[in-house]
Amino acid sequence: MKCKVHEIGEFVVTGFQELGEGRLEALHVAEERDGRLYPAGQVRFGFAGRGLWAELDHRRAGAAVSGVFPIEPVMPATVKFFGRYKRGAIRDGVLMAVRDNGQASPPTAWSCDSDAVLAAFDDPP
Repeated sequence: MKCKVHEIGEFVVTGFQELGEGRLEALHVAEERDGRLYPAGQVRFGFAGRGLWAELDHRRAGAAVSGVFPIEPVMPATVKFFGRYKRGAIRDGVLMAVRDNGQASPPTAWSCDSDAVLAAFDDPP
């Protein structure tokens, strides 16, 4: 039996790449640890049809560096991903939600990978 395992994490959008005006190629995200932001990789799926490009275009914080347009890190994002590479970057990131910095995290669907469910497997019958 094969089982696809995923995680859902909270990240901050720090930049984006575009294919052309109005067409996103990838979001660059970071995660907070010890009060600092550390790059966590790219999100390449899940943002079609969300109207996200206009918001990102409005938040540009400088010229592109290696094709990545930086933005101020004030846009929290919920991302589903399928593990991490050896250096810690997320693998196959899918954008689930983007919020204004003041909004609470949206409720997520129950996941069979939650800590409570995994702990229940360890409990004696």
